[in-house]
Amino acid sequence: MIKEQISRLLKLQEVDLKIIALENEKEELPQKLKQLYQQVDLTNEQVRNIEEELKQIQVGHREKELELNTKESEIKKYNAQLYQIKSNKEYSSLQTEIGGLKADSSALEDEIIALLDKIDNVSENIKEERERQQEKLKSCKEEEGYINNRLSQIDKEMEILKKEREQGLADIDKGIYAKYEKVLRGKKGAVLVCVVDHSCGGCHMELPPQVINDLSTSNKLIFCENCARILYLPQETQEVKDE
Repeated sequence: MIKEQISRLLKLQEVDLKIIALENEKEELPQKLKQLYQQVDLTNEQVRNIEEELKQIQVGHREKELELNTKESEIKKYNAQLYQIKSNKEYSSLQTEIGGLKADSSALEDEIIALLDKIDNVSENIKEERERQQEKLKSCKEEEGYINNRLSQIDKEMEILKKEREQGLADIDKGIYAKYEKVLRGKKGAVLVCVVDHSCGGCHMELPPQVINDLSTSNKLIFCENCARILYLPQETQEVKDE
């Protein structure tokens, strides 16, 4: 009888839905791990960018130090020349030159101090980013271990379910199973759906009265004309539980 076949198909569907869920999980887990490692790569890139910024600041610091040394050498040279000058005009002019050099040196010293502060701040930033980098890498390794264990577990669970599936197929009519399998391949989800308030439990379209009548009287599979799923009545669910 068709009700017996529906009952067996419902049990088969229960197994198939578990298999589909496990297949989806098996596909998603490596993607999840890939995303985690992409975050690590992003952190690595951030660290490299900050390190490059630090190098540029250090280059600027060295250039300012060289410029300051040059200014200080010139000040020493001009100070030595002061003792050799006899003209007040030349003495005054050289004093003005020395004053300008000292002002430049003072400004350079301020810039150098600011650069040293920036070097300290960027170095601290690099340290913090490296710590975050290590934390993310550690988290990835832990997640990778969990995912690998879960993938192994999924394979074992699927092996058990596939054996259960093979056993269930023995009592299902081959022609009926072929129709079930065709819908399963297309839907990747529930093939049999219960009628709820005269509507398809899959697409929720209202069913014609004749379809409801056929479900009660016909000895063949009844399909939803809208979504092509196999329909069954609520009492057939109870019969599955009672078996």
